[in-house]
Amino acid sequence: MATAMSQEIWINLLVKDVERSTVFFNEIGFHAVSVGNERAKLAIGQTTILLFPDAAFEKKTYLVVPQNQPIVVNIFQ
Repeated sequence: MATAMSQEIWINLLVKDVERSTVFFNEIGFHAVSVGNERAKLAIGQTTILLFPDAAFEKKTYLVVPQNQPIVVNIFQ
């Protein structure tokens, strides 16, 4: 008999304002798990969204995030 596999979805987003973005995601059904100056973690079911401010990302990675351009970076440890 086949069993259903559980799948988690993790989404990392760069935002201009972590607090404002956290409020938005709370309003559409996500729940803030932890919120700080440099990040926020929100969850709904098996979906987790991590919010990072643009400036913190640039500072830690030495990459410049182009204005209005999508950027995808996956880092696995």
